[in-house]
Amino acid sequence: MNLTSKLLQPLNLKGVQLVNRAWVAPMLQYSARYGDGMPTDWHLVHYGAFAQGGFAMIITEPTAISPTARVTSADVGFWSKLQVAPWKRITDFVHSVRLPLDDRSAPVRIGLQLNHSGRKGAAASPLGSNPHNNIVTVPWPTVAPTALAFPGMPTPEALTPNGIARIVADFGTSARRATLAGFDCIEINAADGYLLHQFLSPLSNKRSDNYGGVYSNRVRLLLEVITAVRISWHGPLLVRIPGSDCAIGGWTPADAVSLAVLLRTTDVDLVSVTAGGNTLGGMPNTPGHILQIAAQLRQFSAVPVVAEDGITEPATAEHALQSGAVDAVLLNKQAIREPHWPLRAATVLGATRDNAPYPQQYLSSAWK
Repeated sequence: MNLTSKLLQPLNLKGVQLVNRAWVAPMLQYSARYGDGMPTDWHLVHYGAFAQGGFAMIITEPTAISPTARVTSADVGFWSKLQVAPWKRITDFVHSVRLPLDDRSAPVRIGLQLNHSGRKGAAASPLGSNPHNNIVTVPWPTVAPTALAFPGMPTPEALTPNGIARIVADFGTSARRATLAGFDCIEINAADGYLLHQFLSPLSNKRSDNYGGVYSNRVRLLLEVITAVRISWHGPLLVRIPGSDCAIGGWTPADAVSLAVLLRTTDVDLVSVTAGGNTLGGMPNTPGHILQIAAQLRQFSAVPVVAEDGITEPATAEHALQSGAVDAVLLNKQAIREPHWPLRAATVLGATRDNAPYPQQYLSSAWK
């Protein structure tokens, strides 16, 4: 492999070998069958294209731990044993794509992101009528740490202690099925303004019990979820955390660093960092903002870090890796625009045809 390019170097994640450092970020597709959360042919081709394009790791879109944990009724889920088989069909295909690794080959890897939408749930799909099923389901009551609505959405119910315990159990139940479905890692989503993020942030968490108020209480639910997942999942465990709320009085980069240090003691193998999502308009507008936070997390916590920050060009990704800001890069919209991005990146960064992450079927069409 071209060792001068860090993007093309392998990465070992708790015994799972990744052929390079280019990953696909979670991106909602709103294309499950309405009502049952089943992934469809759309998801098979969607994730399969990234595997064929040379990405080493693909993280699924936010996958709901219960029907009422979905963002929209068109979201995929992992709350039923009936959902294992359609997900296994996708993971089997992703694993069937093998990419060069030194003098051998290794499969593309796929991770399951588990999520609860909290007060951002029961939303309308931006796609309108789902192409897979035109049945419209009735919106459900949403829950949150506190009865504070996300702007433009209904007011959620404040979770009771029993409701919190049920959510922790649902995360654990979903994790038990991940092995059966063939996933290589699990990512717990505690970012993007969803439920676990809502508990972390003082902007959305106004509780006065053991789950609210001081920092140690606001992180309690996430730690309980990690414990529940770790009971049955022994492979790589990732946690997606907010680097900042990008809002006055909210979660800060210093909070994120403290959380990364804490997660290092909980058998978490990698932290994925993003920003914003918990307030309307609370998104970073400065290029490199998330990477700067990621560099702080990696420096002060010594935990491996992956980040997405609107990366589009191979040189930007390579610089982020060479600078030590991250251990891998996540592509979102650019991966959609260019699902074979790693193949172009390999050429731009000087890899030979034989060292680039081509499936054998695509070698005859390699970049020159």
